[in-house]
Amino acid sequence: MEKELHYEGYTGTVNYDEKCDYYTGEVEIDGKFYTYEGDTFEELQEDFEDIIDSMLMFDELGDDEDDEYSFEEKCENEDDCADDGKGNIVKFPEGDR
Repeated sequence: MEKELHYEGYTGTVNYDEKCDYYTGEVEIDGKFYTYEGDTFEELQEDFEDIIDSMLMFDELGDDEDDEYSFEEKCENEDDCADDGKGNIVKFPEGDR
C-alpha cells in the first residue's frame, strides 16, 4: 500500500486505522493543512484530488475586488453566508440562496 498520495505536484499522507477500517490523510497547501478521508483507498485518493482541484480552481480565480470589504460588509444578511464546515465563511452567489 502506498504511504503517500501524489497529484498535481502535491504530496499527501495516507493513514489507515485497522480498528475502524478507515483511511485519513492530510496535505499542506500554502502553509495550511487540509485533511481528507475515505472508506477505501480509492475514496481517499478521490477526496485528496478534490481538495487539490478546489484549491487550484480557487487560485485561478485570483484576487477579487470583494477582498477589500470586511465580512460584515459582504454578509449583511446572515442568509447570504455560511460556514463551510472547515472554518471558512462562504458568501453565496446571487440566486444560490
